[in-house]
Amino acid sequence: MSIQPPYTVFECSYRYYISKRLMHEAHKHQDGWRLPAETLERVVIVSIQELFKDQGRLVEELQLGTQRVEAFRNLGSGVIRLKDLLVNGEHYAKRTLLQDIIERIDISPKAITVTLDTGKLTEVLNIRSSEGIKPLILTAPIQLQRRGVEAKLIIANPRSDRKVDPDLCKLIAQARCGFDLLAAGKSANLDQLSAQIGLHRNTLSRILPLAFLAPEIVGQIIVGKQPPELTVKTLKALNPLPFCWKEQQKLLEIQTQI
Repeated sequence: MSIQPPYTVFECSYRYYISKRLMHEAHKHQDGWRLPAETLERVVIVSIQELFKDQGRLVEELQLGTQRVEAFRNLGSGVIRLKDLLVNGEHYAKRTLLQDIIERIDISPKAITVTLDTGKLTEVLNIRSSEGIKPLILTAPIQLQRRGVEAKLIIANPRSDRKVDPDLCKLIAQARCGFDLLAAGKSANLDQLSAQIGLHRNTLSRILPLAFLAPEIVGQIIVGKQPPELTVKTLKALNPLPFCWKEQQKLLEIQTQI
């Protein structure tokens, strides 16, 4: 599967990149893919951010070794500017930059390969490009798991993209604290417990079952390795929560090893 600007995107409440064969008569094709745009774009942006951290590679790939000191100064200031844009810039500005410098994106079940247009890249970095310079290729290892035509994308090495979600951790702590107070007889009912820990009674009734989450799920949340789709909203919406830990892991698509 290849993606080339302009990208094929469904503009609705959820955006997807889709295989061309699914654009027409999708029911006839079982081997096409539909990927959530947000996840794919995040992998691409992280890959480019990692490149900008490695200025030695940029100097080599852009063949700047024979250029003057001014080129290196421009490279440094340009990298800082683009890194800030990718982190703090508005969505439209980020998208415009990516469309300018990305030549193509190739997706296989094991990797995303981003091919950068080095001519465009040197332009936005405000440096002079050498003749005959080759495209710059970035590769991010991934796993694709099929759900019908939709695919779940798992970043195989997401260390730069992994964050502990404090809201998820707080939710689990509240559930366990509430259950412990009830089990120890320190709260007689949900109304009393609601007053003790400062949560609405209805909220408490939804989150208390989370005290029985499988240890593997809790462990991954604590170290920030939960799937991107596992959010506070997702956990609160689980009704009912399966009692079996293996069923919980299957439902939330949690791997058994951290």
